[in-house]
Amino acid sequence: MGGQVPAILDNLPASLALIKAGKIRALAVSSPRRLEVLPDVPTFDEAGIKGYEVSGWGAVWVPAGTPQAIVQRLNLELNAALKSPACCASWQTTRCSRAAARRRRRGTSRAPKRSSGAM
Repeated sequence: MGGQVPAILDNLPASLALIKAGKIRALAVSSPRRLEVLPDVPTFDEAGIKGYEVSGWGAVWVPAGTPQAIVQRLNLELNAALKSPACCASWQTTRCSRAAARRRRRGTSRAPKRSSGAM
């Protein structure tokens, strides 16, 4: 971008447009498999850095003492938004998913192998 950053570890949603525009070059992805949106970018494992895998997560917080009715409404609305077609399309593009988050909570980092390659 400004020619001043020799390397950065960033999340895909923040970097994808810059990678696609040729502003930055992706050297590897930290997922266990290559990403459909960046098929020519190897995993860290393929690039020779064995065992390096990073996944991100997000959370929504409210102040302590927030009334339960507000927490329940936020939960309802956020879950509806997460199931929306636009959000699901974004997950498909970036290979993010609520299923991956559930696997991380259970302590299972890898998804079961799929025969079709579709999410």
